[in-house]
Amino acid sequence: MKKRVLAMLLAALMVCALSVTAFASGEPSGGMEYLPAVAPDENVALAEGASATFYYPKFYNYFDAAAKNQLGYMLWNDYLFMMDWSLNDPSEFDFTGAQITMDHIIGQAAESYTWAEDFSSIDITIRDGITFQKKENPQYDIFGGRAFTAEDAAYSIERLLGLNGVEKVTCETDWTTQLYMVSGVEVTGDNTLRVDFSTKSQNALNDFIVECTTGVALTGPEWDALTEEQKADWHYAAGIGAYILTNYVADNYMQFIANPDYYGVDERTGEPLPHIANVKLVYIADSDQILTQFIAGELDWFGGQKSGLLNDSQIAQLKASMDEGSYAEYFYPSGSPSGIGLKTNLEPWSDIRVRQALQHAVNCEEIWTRYFGETTDLAIAGLWSADMGDWAAVAANMPEEIAADYTYDPELSKQLLADAGYPDGITFDIVCDPLTDMDLYVLVQSYLAAANITMNIVPVPEVMEHNAIVKDDTDGRAFNAFAGNFSSTNDAYGMTVTGGFGSGYFHNDELGQKYDDLYQQLTAAEDMESAAAIAQQMDEIWLGQHWCITFGGAPQCSEFISGRIGGFTGENIYNNNSMHTIFARLWVEE
Repeated sequence: MKKRVLAMLLAALMVCALSVTAFASGEPSGGMEYLPAVAPDENVALAEGASATFYYPKFYNYFDAAAKNQLGYMLWNDYLFMMDWSLNDPSEFDFTGAQITMDHIIGQAAESYTWAEDFSSIDITIRDGITFQKKENPQYDIFGGRAFTAEDAAYSIERLLGLNGVEKVTCETDWTTQLYMVSGVEVTGDNTLRVDFSTKSQNALNDFIVECTTGVALTGPEWDALTEEQKADWHYAAGIGAYILTNYVADNYMQFIANPDYYGVDERTGEPLPHIANVKLVYIADSDQILTQFIAGELDWFGGQKSGLLNDSQIAQLKASMDEGSYAEYFYPSGSPSGIGLKTNLEPWSDIRVRQALQHAVNCEEIWTRYFGETTDLAIAGLWSADMGDWAAVAANMPEEIAADYTYDPELSKQLLADAGYPDGITFDIVCDPLTDMDLYVLVQSYLAAANITMNIVPVPEVMEHNAIVKDDTDGRAFNAFAGNFSSTNDAYGMTVTGGFGSGYFHNDELGQKYDDLYQQLTAAEDMESAAAIAQQMDEIWLGQHWCITFGGAPQCSEFISGRIGGFTGENIYNNNSMHTIFARLWVEE
């Protein structure tokens, strides 16, 4: 039985027995607003040239360059570095999920870069001829098309960390954690800057370059001269990227036109970028409308973080209605497996027996085969992604005492709860952000119920609100979380280590402290052999302590792209860290 059908049956069976304050089978509830698709604003002029429309699942009404890569709609931004487009060949490099290293990165706004032999600093040279976008309405034209300089590149880092007298920006991303290695920034010439590192290792250098490829968007002081009200107004959004934002209807769609002064060139053809004159990102709440618009050629791509936008019968209808070659379907890992994050400083989560009870109550094997429809063997995910091939992970070969904790055994779950002082079971709330696969959590809710564990699902309408709850060590609610398979050391830090940007585990016991100390050793490791040995120890603690209850491996999700889109080489558009780069290199084949 496939995912959505199974979730619908379970939701129907449980409606009288449990309090489910969540989405059931894709239907909205819990106060969240789902808006219908809307037509483009006819008052907004399109540029001369081809147009394309892409589905986008969520807009956050946030326009600051400090928002990091999860806000993929910020097509007006660019970065110092980019992933080497010439490597985008599955036989050479898998852009859909592989660990990014310095070998995979080239300059973008940066023409070149070199680093000190002892990893104490990196010198960056900025390209000539880069200008900020010029807005048509002078009221919103804060940069005026001026040149982008090394001073702007330095400022873009300084504002994230509060360096050199620049006020530290307030945002949801913990940049002190993300840029843990940076101790200083200095402009050294007309088009050069130097970044100094406090953590001197190849690992730290790699983390910095990755952050400046996927996170540190470039801006200038004019942005911070705006009021908070102006920063929340999309009209002011501007950067040095390939597309200029020309219209936004909140939670419905964004329209962009090609930046006529963009500096980028397609590495494959030598032609100026971008190729598509008009790009529209649109949110469509009704899956029938997604299907109808894609078949009619009004929608050129859909897919993304939440797989299952269409159910099995809708996908069959799509395939029956469209000619061969008029579309393509791509499959990607959906990312880290989902899980339940637990605050181990608070009862009942402070007792490991309770955490073990939750894990024994979740049938990971059945989720893997029946919900996700996977046919490969289930492997419980450790911290490190399988793509980090040079690092040993214990997940595939766990010590017996750890592996035993991941078996499905609801009766053992009940016994563990009784031993911990909860013979009648427990009841708890879990907060879930807008991108949570609610069907999956409803399914897990049913497994927990069989072990006398009642999980009430509480949707939270905004990611920032969800993150604030996660970071509150006095709020005993659990939270939707990523249960391992992180793609970089920095992600693993941010999502698991005490004080990390996405961590709410508050593991303040002896093993938790050892785990945090091991991460510091990992970032300073001088070679991959040493890093692998440290990662092995961290993985055993992560899997053995159950700070996050896993639902199993990370499944595949599918994306559909129209045959009229050219230049597409199989990238996972929505989950890719370089969405702005991908869009700039696509074209339309009429």
